[in-house]
Order: sequence, then C-alpha cells, then structure tokens
Amino acid sequence: MDHFYRYLKENDIICESLEAGCRRKEIVHDICINLNNELKQKIYLPFDGKRERKILDEQIALLHNQNFYQLGQSIICRLLLTYGFKEKVVVNFKRQDFDSENGKLLINYNGENSISINLFQDIYQDLAEYCTLNKYGERVYLFTKSNGTPLTSDSILGTLKSRLEKMDITNFTPTTVALSGVANLIERGLSLGEIKLLTGFETQKIEDVSQYLLTDENVDKAINEKMK
Repeated sequence: MDHFYRYLKENDIICESLEAGCRRKEIVHDICINLNNELKQKIYLPFDGKRERKILDEQIALLHNQNFYQLGQSIICRLLLTYGFKEKVVVNFKRQDFDSENGKLLINYNGENSISINLFQDIYQDLAEYCTLNKYGERVYLFTKSNGTPLTSDSILGTLKSRLEKMDITNFTPTTVALSGVANLIERGLSLGEIKLLTGFETQKIEDVSQYLLTDENVDKAINEKMK
C-alpha cells in the first residue's frame, strides 16, 4: 500500500479512496500484484488468495513423498506458512539443528539469541522421514537440492513454483509464502519482537504485514476492544 501511495504522490495522481484511508485488503493485494509489472519492482505481499492457497495445498499433496527433494519442498512450504521463516533461515538450517528425538528445531540465524521450537507433529514426522530418505548423510545443511548441494533461492521451492507458474500463479515465492506465515504469527498474538526473533524478518516488513491485515472495518473494533 505504501509503495502504491508513494507512486501516486510522485506522479501527482489523486486517489480519494487512499486519501480517506482505504485499507480493503483485497483491493490492496490486486493493486500491488499489478504494480509489480508496472513499476518493474517486487512488492511482496502474503500469499493468501483463497484460490491460490487451495491450488498450493493440492500441489503439495501431489508431491512425491518418497523423493527426498520433493518431500523437502513440502516440509519447507509448511514451515514457511506456519512459522514465517525468512528464506535465508531455511537455507541455513544445519542437520544438527533438528532434534529428531524430541521434535525440536533450533533457530539460530544470526549466531545469537537462538531458540528451540517444538514442531507440529505432521512436520516433525515428515522431517524425520526426510532425514532418512536424504542419501547425503554427511551433508552440512538440513535441506539440499536433489544432488546434495545447498539450496538456493531458485531451488528452495523449485518444483512447486514451476507447477504454479503453469497455472498462471506468479506471486508464489519463498518470501510471499513466508509473509503468510508472519500473518499467521500476528494473528496468533506473537509480539513484534518475538516474530522478528523467530522469523529473521526486519521490523519494517513485519509492520507492513500487520498493516496489510488491517481493514477499515476492523481497525476501530480492534483498538476499542484492546482499550477496554
């Protein structure tokens, strides 16, 4: 929204809805997706369209769970949607960060303030299976490409991204999926500091998602409820 509003101001375009404080999420989402092409820059929004999420869930279910690379993508996608991890956090997970006996995952993306989270059972069980299937037992990193080399931004969700692009879904990236996870954490009531520590995202990006979740209809209600 802020990118769009700044674009209008710089080009002397008047938009009464924005001047009045319009925050209808579906309008903001459509505007920003279209502006990606118009402005030739990336405006990241949570991957939360109902149609898109339904198709994503279907494609995750179609991944081959006996292929460790495809199973890894299923796990990574669910990690992003649940915990909102920034891409670099997932890429840098080490094998020893996963406690397979207790279902815990160590988050230590900047070398300090590490935390250990309890994984949801389905993710924990699939991650244990992934570690069994991955034939590169001496690897350093938890997740790898099919040839055992470290993941990159292109390979982290490569199969899913390719399939969704064929269905004209172009806003599927590790960042947009992770921002859906950030939205999930905000809605669960985690504080900004907790989300920043867990996900690795900067304060501004978390605040952007928080603003995106607001609508004209619920701002007054939310504030008044909390001020009782």
